[in-house]
Amino acid sequence: MLTIGIVGSRRRHNSDTFEAIEREFNKFYVPGQTIICSGLCPQGADAFAVTLSNRYTTGKLWFPADWKRYGRGAGFMRNTYIAQYSDILIASPAPDRKGGTEDTIKKFVGLKGKDNLILV
Repeated sequence: MLTIGIVGSRRRHNSDTFEAIEREFNKFYVPGQTIICSGLCPQGADAFAVTLSNRYTTGKLWFPADWKRYGRGAGFMRNTYIAQYSDILIASPAPDRKGGTEDTIKKFVGLKGKDNLILV
């Protein structure tokens, strides 16, 4: 099984970004052998991950941030899990800010053997 992580800024919630993520996803997608991993934010790349998972009937590995349980650290915990479980990371960061997407990217590339990062 191949796990494709999909993360990105909530600010990039448009059809151009979705199409770019879908194009990259399709380069690796194998029916019955692909899992999508994301954080379940209702906007941006996380929402696109849900759409793609339903469209292509992939496995799902969701890591929503549990803000009530973990407080401010919940997002960083979620980012760590996505980085750890993804074999490939497709990321769409915002050009004008730093946040969770950049944290996930940093964690992903910092892990041994995790070098398949795709920026859209």
